[in-house]
Amino acid sequence: MALKDLPRSGRSRKISSAERTWILSLACSKPLDYGYPHELWTQQLLAEYIRRHCIENGFPELSKIARGTISKILGASNVKPHKISSYLAPIDPEFEPKSAVVLHTYKQVELLQQISKEGKHLDMIIISYDEKPGIQAIGNRYPILCQFLECMPMYLVIMNM
Repeated sequence: MALKDLPRSGRSRKISSAERTWILSLACSKPLDYGYPHELWTQQLLAEYIRRHCIENGFPELSKIARGTISKILGASNVKPHKISSYLAPIDPEFEPKSAVVLHTYKQVELLQQISKEGKHLDMIIISYDEKPGIQAIGNRYPILCQFLECMPMYLVIMNM
């Protein structure tokens, strides 16, 4: 004989499995796909969309759904539309040749550092910078260093990432 729960008092679920599935599928999609300028759903935005479009999708019972109810539905399925994980994929067709140049430069720097540690003199300086269009260089912070560098014969390897 197996254990079994007795029938309980209280009302039954008002939101059907089909309605829950529709809510979850919306939460797992992007608002951009539905004409919103947002990358991620917020609880408020998702609730507004559900209330506006539930009837045309065949779920009129959801026209008065509360944000808290949506939150409970998402929480029960461990869906967090405001927290996504992603990765960047190279979309530049010239990504591999460009990355080869950068990686070669890193290897060159590694070898030069090794030579320098051995006590040999280097007549090369490598300058590496990260392009930051929001930052403007308006002056020289170390004028003494520039005077020193101008006296020295050097080759510059400039790497732009």
